[in-house]
Amino acid sequence: MKSDGLTGPERELAEIDTSVPHATRVYDYLLGGKANFSVDRAAAERAYAAWPGGLDGVRADARAHRAVLGRIVRYLARDAGIRQFLDIGTGIPKEDNVHEVAQREAPESRVVYVDRDPIVLAHAHQLLRSAPEGATSYIYGSCASLGRSCALPPGRWTSPGRWRSCYSASCTSSATPTTLARW
Repeated sequence: MKSDGLTGPERELAEIDTSVPHATRVYDYLLGGKANFSVDRAAAERAYAAWPGGLDGVRADARAHRAVLGRIVRYLARDAGIRQFLDIGTGIPKEDNVHEVAQREAPESRVVYVDRDPIVLAHAHQLLRSAPEGATSYIYGSCASLGRSCALPPGRWTSPGRWRSCYSASCTSSATPTTLARW
């Protein structure tokens, strides 16, 4: 799999340590995924025991967040005519990823996923299954690196003047209006 993201020392992948909990895998657990380990499940159960509604309440919130993302993408592709999506802070792939929802509504939709988490990179091949009329791509990098050291994949992304675009950064704290304004 090719990533069009970082180069040089920034490109070095961090080791995935399965002996300590990781936020990406905890979120996967909350959504009912299988890309997590007992340490992630135990951390979630301890951390969210005192949360209003407990672990079940947090799971419901995580599923609601996913459902809102799906409804937004569906509306943008179907009703607002958006055909390009830049998803920053992608996370571990689940059902109804941005490209799946967008391409169900508009098969020609193009989606670029950006995440700097090596756990997400390990699962990114699932994000690259696209409708033949559209395109999906994955960039191993951060939001900040988009303007600095990595470019959107050639031939997969057109100038925003040609198609209206959507930028999603719902699961990241590194996406700032200044950084996103570059696109």
